[in-house]
Amino acid sequence: MLPIHLDLGFTQIYFYEGIYFLISIILGVWWAKVRVEKYGGKTEKFEGLVVWSIVGALIGARLSHYVFWQSDVFFENPGVIFSPTGAGNSITGGLVGGMLGGYFYVKRNNMNYWEYFSLLSPGVLLGQAVGRVGCFLNGDAYGTATSSFLGVQFPRYATTVPDFETEYRLSSPAWESTAGLPGQTETLS
Repeated sequence: MLPIHLDLGFTQIYFYEGIYFLISIILGVWWAKVRVEKYGGKTEKFEGLVVWSIVGALIGARLSHYVFWQSDVFFENPGVIFSPTGAGNSITGGLVGGMLGGYFYVKRNNMNYWEYFSLLSPGVLLGQAVGRVGCFLNGDAYGTATSSFLGVQFPRYATTVPDFETEYRLSSPAWESTAGLPGQTETLS
């Protein structure tokens, strides 16, 4: 697919780990702030909650990726999770890390965790939908072989996996990007 969005020579900006990751955070935070303001949450504490949640999500995403997918790299150099370069983010770890970071912040500031969880969750769903588009464009979560008209070819892997040259795949990120949309329809009103 299109894993590299922009090649500046000295660095490369990737679709998933760069552009769409940033867009998903911006849109998710924006939508969460709209909901906090609309439903009477403590807006003065919102920025701190966002910072702690994002830091937790980033650490959780990197840690989860390296522990479960590249454990040899992690155990050789645990500091790799703090490196701004290189691939490796796991949505599962990001969600858990973000919830833990948010939990730490709200408990420290005597806020109601479940109130903010319900206010911020639709923003997380929106960010997830956008982020999965970036994951699809990255082409690393290619799904199962299919004969459906919805199938997509992933030529990036054709040289290492011969069937990929001719097979169409039903890509999971393409479908997962729409999974959060029903959760948005109620909250948009």
